[in-house]
Amino acid sequence: MASRYQCSLPSDILEKAIKDLNEPENRDKRLESIDNLKTKVKEKCDKFELLDESDEFLLRFLRSCEFDLEYSLKTLECYHKVRSEWREVFDLVENKKNIRKSFASGPSTFWGGRAKNGSFILLKRPGLGDSLTKLIASVFFPTKK
Repeated sequence: MASRYQCSLPSDILEKAIKDLNEPENRDKRLESIDNLKTKVKEKCDKFELLDESDEFLLRFLRSCEFDLEYSLKTLECYHKVRSEWREVFDLVENKKNIRKSFASGPSTFWGGRAKNGSFILLKRPGLGDSLTKLIASVFFPTKK
Protein backbone atom coordinates (compact mmCIF):
# COMPACT_ATOMS: atom_id res chain seq x y z
CA MET A 1 0.00 0.00 0.00
CA ALA A 2 1.26 3.49 -0.86
CA SER A 3 2.23 5.75 2.00
CA ARG A 4 -0.43 8.17 3.15
CA TYR A 5 -0.33 11.94 2.82
CA GLN A 6 1.88 13.71 5.31
CA CYS A 7 1.10 17.40 5.52
CA SER A 8 4.26 19.41 4.87
CA LEU A 9 2.62 22.83 4.76
CA PRO A 10 4.24 25.53 6.88
CA SER A 11 2.18 26.30 9.97
CA ASP A 12 0.96 29.69 8.65
CA ILE A 13 -0.23 28.14 5.36
CA LEU A 14 -1.88 25.23 7.18
CA GLU A 15 -3.66 27.70 9.44
CA LYS A 16 -4.93 29.54 6.35
CA ALA A 17 -6.07 26.25 4.76
CA ILE A 18 -7.95 25.34 7.93
CA LYS A 19 -9.59 28.76 8.12
CA ASP A 20 -10.28 29.42 4.41
CA LEU A 21 -10.64 25.94 2.91
CA ASN A 22 -12.28 24.09 5.80
CA GLU A 23 -9.32 21.70 5.83
CA PRO A 24 -9.42 19.42 8.85
CA GLU A 25 -6.67 20.26 11.31
CA ASN A 26 -6.41 16.65 12.41
CA ARG A 27 -4.41 14.37 10.07
CA ASP A 28 -6.80 11.45 10.58
CA LYS A 29 -9.82 13.56 9.63
CA ARG A 30 -7.98 14.81 6.54
CA LEU A 31 -7.23 11.22 5.49
CA GLU A 32 -10.83 10.27 6.23
CA SER A 33 -12.00 13.02 3.84
CA ILE A 34 -9.68 11.65 1.15
CA ASP A 35 -10.97 8.12 1.73
CA ASN A 36 -14.59 9.33 1.63
CA LEU A 37 -13.99 10.99 -1.74
CA LYS A 38 -12.32 7.84 -3.11
CA THR A 39 -15.28 5.75 -1.89
CA LYS A 40 -17.82 8.15 -3.44
CA VAL A 41 -16.00 7.96 -6.78
CA LYS A 42 -16.16 4.17 -6.73
CA GLU A 43 -19.86 4.18 -5.72
CA LYS A 44 -21.22 6.90 -7.99
CA CYS A 45 -18.93 7.31 -10.96
CA ASP A 46 -19.09 4.48 -13.43
CA LYS A 47 -18.26 6.84 -16.31
CA PHE A 48 -14.55 7.01 -15.57
CA GLU A 49 -11.72 5.41 -13.68
CA LEU A 50 -9.54 7.59 -11.49
CA LEU A 51 -6.36 8.60 -13.30
CA ASP A 52 -4.57 8.91 -9.99
CA GLU A 53 -5.69 7.47 -6.65
CA SER A 54 -2.98 9.15 -4.60
CA ASP A 55 -3.91 11.18 -1.55
CA GLU A 56 -2.20 14.26 -2.99
CA PHE A 57 -4.24 14.14 -6.20
CA LEU A 58 -7.58 13.79 -4.40
CA LEU A 59 -6.61 16.40 -1.85
CA ARG A 60 -6.33 18.99 -4.65
CA PHE A 61 -10.04 18.53 -5.42
CA LEU A 62 -11.05 18.61 -1.77
CA ARG A 63 -9.10 21.81 -1.16
CA SER A 64 -10.39 23.50 -4.31
CA CYS A 65 -13.96 22.74 -3.18
CA GLU A 66 -13.40 23.68 0.47
CA PHE A 67 -13.73 20.04 1.53
CA ASP A 68 -17.31 19.80 0.27
CA LEU A 69 -17.50 16.11 -0.65
CA GLU A 70 -20.30 16.35 -3.24
CA TYR A 71 -18.81 19.39 -4.95
CA SER A 72 -15.37 17.71 -4.98
CA LEU A 73 -16.93 14.66 -6.61
CA LYS A 74 -18.59 16.78 -9.33
CA THR A 75 -15.34 18.66 -9.95
CA LEU A 76 -13.37 15.42 -10.18
CA GLU A 77 -15.93 13.99 -12.63
CA CYS A 78 -15.75 17.15 -14.76
CA TYR A 79 -11.94 17.00 -14.74
CA HIS A 80 -11.97 13.43 -16.05
CA LYS A 81 -14.63 14.30 -18.66
CA VAL A 82 -12.57 17.22 -19.98
CA ARG A 83 -9.41 15.09 -20.04
CA SER A 84 -11.14 12.41 -22.10
CA GLU A 85 -12.87 14.86 -24.49
CA TRP A 86 -9.74 16.97 -25.08
CA ARG A 87 -7.19 14.17 -25.11
CA GLU A 88 -5.03 15.95 -27.70
CA VAL A 89 -4.70 19.03 -25.49
CA PHE A 90 -3.65 17.03 -22.44
CA ASP A 91 -1.20 15.01 -24.54
CA LEU A 92 0.44 18.33 -25.39
CA VAL A 93 0.43 19.48 -21.77
CA GLU A 94 2.00 16.23 -20.57
CA ASN A 95 4.76 16.46 -23.19
CA LYS A 96 6.49 19.79 -22.61
CA LYS A 97 8.36 19.70 -25.96
CA ASN A 98 5.09 19.47 -27.92
CA ILE A 99 3.41 22.30 -26.03
CA ARG A 100 6.38 24.57 -26.65
CA LYS A 101 6.06 23.90 -30.41
CA SER A 102 2.35 24.74 -30.35
CA PHE A 103 2.85 27.96 -28.44
CA ALA A 104 5.75 28.95 -30.66
CA SER A 105 3.37 28.98 -33.63
CA GLY A 106 1.95 32.34 -32.75
CA PRO A 107 -0.87 33.30 -30.40
CA SER A 108 0.91 32.42 -27.17
CA THR A 109 4.52 32.32 -26.17
CA PHE A 110 6.51 31.78 -23.01
CA TRP A 111 8.30 34.80 -21.57
CA GLY A 112 12.04 34.24 -21.22
CA GLY A 113 12.07 34.43 -17.42
CA ARG A 114 9.88 33.37 -14.57
CA ALA A 115 7.50 35.10 -12.15
CA LYS A 116 8.57 35.83 -8.56
CA ASN A 117 6.93 32.59 -7.39
CA GLY A 118 8.90 30.55 -9.96
CA SER A 119 6.02 29.91 -12.35
CA PHE A 120 6.31 30.37 -16.11
CA ILE A 121 4.86 33.49 -17.70
CA LEU A 122 2.69 32.92 -20.76
CA LEU A 123 1.93 35.79 -23.13
CA LYS A 124 -1.20 35.62 -25.27
CA ARG A 125 -1.44 37.33 -28.65
CA PRO A 126 -5.02 36.89 -29.92
CA GLY A 127 -5.72 36.40 -33.60
CA LEU A 128 -2.61 34.44 -34.51
CA GLY A 129 -2.03 30.71 -34.92
CA ASP A 130 -3.90 27.58 -35.82
CA SER A 131 -7.14 26.23 -34.33
CA LEU A 132 -5.42 23.65 -32.08
CA THR A 133 -3.34 26.39 -30.51
CA LYS A 134 -6.49 28.46 -30.03
CA LEU A 135 -8.13 25.46 -28.34
CA ILE A 136 -5.14 25.12 -26.02
CA ALA A 137 -5.26 28.83 -25.28
CA SER A 138 -8.97 28.57 -24.46
CA VAL A 139 -8.14 25.95 -21.82
CA PHE A 140 -5.56 28.24 -20.20
CA PHE A 141 -7.56 31.44 -20.73
CA PRO A 142 -11.25 30.57 -20.28
CA THR A 143 -13.76 33.28 -21.07
CA LYS A 144 -16.03 34.53 -18.32
CA LYS A 145 -19.76 33.89 -18.48
